[in-house]
Amino acid sequence: MSENSIRPVVAGRKNWLFPDTMDGADASMGIYTVVEMAKLHKLDPYKYMKYIM
Repeated sequence: MSENSIRPVVAGRKNWLFPDTMDGADASMGIYTVVEMAKLHKLDPYKYMKYIM
């Protein structure tokens, strides 16, 4: 089950393999974490991000 939950991140990682800076990499993983947590709690990630921003 845990492998399936991180599959989109792993697939996307190849597209974002070379971030320009460590700050950029940290920011990306923060966003991925928020989106995946929203999915885990059965929330719409777009609406959740809009609400918290």
